[in-house]
Amino acid sequence: MHSESRVFLTGVLCRPDVLRLVVGEVVGEVKLSSASLHDFQSDESVPGTWLAPHSIVQGSVLQTENAQDRDRLDFYCAVYGAEPTQVTVTPANGPEIVVQAYVAAQDTARFELPDRAQPKAVYTRMAEEIMLYFNELSADYVAARMPGIFRRATSYVATLAMPEDKVRDLSRDVVIRERHQPYMNFFAIEENDLQFRRYDGQLSDVVNRGTLHVGQVVVVLPYDPVRDCVLLVEQFRAAVFMSGNRTPWVWQPVAGLIDPGEAPATAAHREAAEESGLTLSRLEDAGQAYSSPGSSTEFVYMYVGIADLGKTQTIGGLAEEGEDIRSRVLSFEALMQALDSHQFHDLPLLSLALWLARHRDRLRLMA
Repeated sequence: MHSESRVFLTGVLCRPDVLRLVVGEVVGEVKLSSASLHDFQSDESVPGTWLAPHSIVQGSVLQTENAQDRDRLDFYCAVYGAEPTQVTVTPANGPEIVVQAYVAAQDTARFELPDRAQPKAVYTRMAEEIMLYFNELSADYVAARMPGIFRRATSYVATLAMPEDKVRDLSRDVVIRERHQPYMNFFAIEENDLQFRRYDGQLSDVVNRGTLHVGQVVVVLPYDPVRDCVLLVEQFRAAVFMSGNRTPWVWQPVAGLIDPGEAPATAAHREAAEESGLTLSRLEDAGQAYSSPGSSTEFVYMYVGIADLGKTQTIGGLAEEGEDIRSRVLSFEALMQALDSHQFHDLPLLSLALWLARHRDRLRLMA
């Protein structure tokens, strides 16, 4: 626990929306004052600072008022690998003062968006999830799972950019009473106690609803219009195994999570190369949809990828991600026969096969 003290804030903590989430209250101007720290450097994507001779960090000094403010700041910064350290800063108006700053190693992981134009609301969403675990999980546990938090935040912010409901006003028609996040690892589970507007115009009773936070996914079915064949990949799927299914090796299109800041089409090309060694000549947009809107946030971008399937590798996947993938090329006719005989158990594959059946003639004429 900490007594009242002054803290030098840098990087992402200089965003008022992030600071409100971390400290747990609205921070007024009277509590903040501009200052600079010499021989250190910072980045807008993280809350810490690190040694960098001849550099200057601009930031703000916050007067914390209670022990919980400092405990919350300590937890948030520790997740990013930054620890409280005594430093001397120079206020904009006044003599040097001794304060606490959060200092990290120079090589501490940062979570920079590839495109600087992307919404910085990603960092707000990350802070929102991180602070759900205050007094629930250790900072070390959360820190080890920060890539997943980063991915979920970028997915959430990207989803916010989708068109709004033209009929309903979500600020009135959905009321969140309480939010819980009882599980977090590679994926996360969130529960809300909420009310929603019923068709009779009244708000529902408070109900508990949960979701598996997955993020945005790309699925691409490689198709060779000259040879009139497709490529499928097979791999062990733990979720299928854990469901009790006795055939957990599943044939699917190429698929994978979209990396933070990555465009869906870019992810489609990347996954095709990683899983099957293919270079796609172009992508045909086959639609976007939630894979299971009753239980998961997974939003799928689907493509048919035009490719030369004359020479393909048999085994693919990234060893560092624990992937062990084999490929199989089969004719369009064999694909349809397998579809009709219910041999496939992957919903995106069924959707893409049916899309291909509808557009196959056009793609062959273009070849």
